[in-house]
Amino acid sequence: MALSVSIIVPVYNVENYIKDCFQSIVDQTYTGPIECLFIDDCGTDNSIVVLKALMSKYDGPINMRLLHHDKNKGLSVARNTGISYSQGEYIFFLDSDDQLYPGSISCLARAAMDEKLPDLILGSYQVNIPDHVINRFKYKYEVLDNHLQIVNAFLKGNLYCMAHNKLIRHDFISKNQLYFKEGIIHEDNLWSFQSYHLAQKVVTIPEQTYYYLIRMGSIMTSMSLDRQLSSAKIIKEEILKDAHDGRYELVGDDSLNYVENLLWVKCSAILNQIYKSEMIRKERVSRLRSFPDDLKPLMRNYLFSGTAFLSMLNYLLRLRQYGLFDAIMKYLYSRNQQVFS
Repeated sequence: MALSVSIIVPVYNVENYIKDCFQSIVDQTYTGPIECLFIDDCGTDNSIVVLKALMSKYDGPINMRLLHHDKNKGLSVARNTGISYSQGEYIFFLDSDDQLYPGSISCLARAAMDEKLPDLILGSYQVNIPDHVINRFKYKYEVLDNHLQIVNAFLKGNLYCMAHNKLIRHDFISKNQLYFKEGIIHEDNLWSFQSYHLAQKVVTIPEQTYYYLIRMGSIMTSMSLDRQLSSAKIIKEEILKDAHDGRYELVGDDSLNYVENLLWVKCSAILNQIYKSEMIRKERVSRLRSFPDDLKPLMRNYLFSGTAFLSMLNYLLRLRQYGLFDAIMKYLYSRNQQVFS
């Protein structure tokens, strides 16, 4: 018997992309039951008008449903709404500016059946960034059925952290309460960390099943670094709370290093932004002082002592000598040195 699949598609300001996304769903070759839940997250363009017109003309086997929010609530809430209303044995998250390949659901569902209903099945994918070379990521066919093996693969970056482009067993989500944290960005980092730390069986397949478009002006490309850092702090707090409550065990230093690195990436991006800008000295020092105190030890930990300059920076941060820290940083950047990477 064929698996039933629910495709969840949050819709927000994608007027120019929703038609292609919709058509890629219609073109699926999978003959098992599919429902597609579009979540209207109250955008400001004509996305829903276009979508309604497409749905009204569709006469096929896929059960198309449009769910409405009463106001904009964000991607996390939209996905959670989709989970709550979905009826399929497996869930697939699709962003409304991305597309599927015709055989996407077929390939993933076949692996799910062959491997006796694993928690997650991941497909390969293609990334398209305007004016850049198209990148493709290809898995080999692999079955990970050891919990520690799954977690280590994720922490090493061998299992991608995006929520989309994978079949996720519905009762795996409901049993583990794997809903998306509301009010943050980079919610996929938290959701994936939790999912892989709870999963008992994961399958990867070589077939490309997702066409991922990174567009300028999207949520991911327009959000501020400060908000990214704030969200990274919340993600760390949630992960540590999960471990404290016994929801799952962290895999020693590797899990903790993954969490710390999420924060450091945002810290370093902000520091690079400060010293590549035309900000005057007073503004730069004020910006340094405004870094949350609980992040300053993290900054020091990631400042390696490989050179005299970096050792000095570490020492000055510890003493909160932001004026001298700023002077050395400005000197390094004037010599085109990338201090934080």
